[in-house]
Amino acid sequence: MTFAASGVVPSGSPSSDEDLLVAAGHGDQSAIGQLYDRFSGQMYGLAMRITQDATLAQDVVQESFVGIWRNAARFDASRASARTWIMAIAHNRAIDAIRRRKPLAANTAAVAQQARIVELQHGLHRAEARDGVIAECQRDVAGLHV
Repeated sequence: MTFAASGVVPSGSPSSDEDLLVAAGHGDQSAIGQLYDRFSGQMYGLAMRITQDATLAQDVVQESFVGIWRNAARFDASRASARTWIMAIAHNRAIDAIRRRKPLAANTAAVAQQARIVELQHGLHRAEARDGVIAECQRDVAGLHV
């Protein structure tokens, strides 16, 4: 009989992933720790493949476990295995991290483009001012020769 069926895990016996999720859903912190020990490496590998960024992959694993802790009570073993459910959370968090990062990159490019436009406008204004000074000097010189 599993924890999910009886509500009790025999002491010293290894728990299934599903039992650990149910226990985590009831607030058992040691259960989430055991799930972390079992899945954090796989989740990190998945996150690395998706994000291509070690720091971001670590953040994904951390965010995933926060999500697992908060939503463990929603786990339904009739819909998916614990491993599938856990890895789906990691996958979705990694995709979300990529989506959050892309607008940042786009904003950085837009800011760089705007800075270049301002730089060019400033250069144009300097050129116009220089041309105005030159024209004024030319008028002064022309006035002296008359």
